[in-house]
Amino acid sequence: MSFDAAAKDNYSDCDCLAIAVLTHGDAGGMLYGIDGSHSTDTAANSDSISVDRLLEPIKSCRSLFGKPKLVFIQVSVLFLYGMCFVFWRA
Repeated sequence: MSFDAAAKDNYSDCDCLAIAVLTHGDAGGMLYGIDGSHSTDTAANSDSISVDRLLEPIKSCRSLFGKPKLVFIQVSVLFLYGMCFVFWRA
């Protein structure tokens, strides 16, 4: 289920929302799907989404207004320098 679809559900009987997202991304705030590349060109990478765009449906869900929202995003960022791989975790 996508975030857009989930935001249309009724959560009136819930006390809070907790979400954990573990994925790959870049230092510019883009998150990649399972088929995404490590390109920073978002036009070439249709499987990427910004953190702001990911959270839009949560912010607009009427049945979650006034309720705590816990969102944990763990992103592994890969920087390539020549033939050497340097990993940085955010």
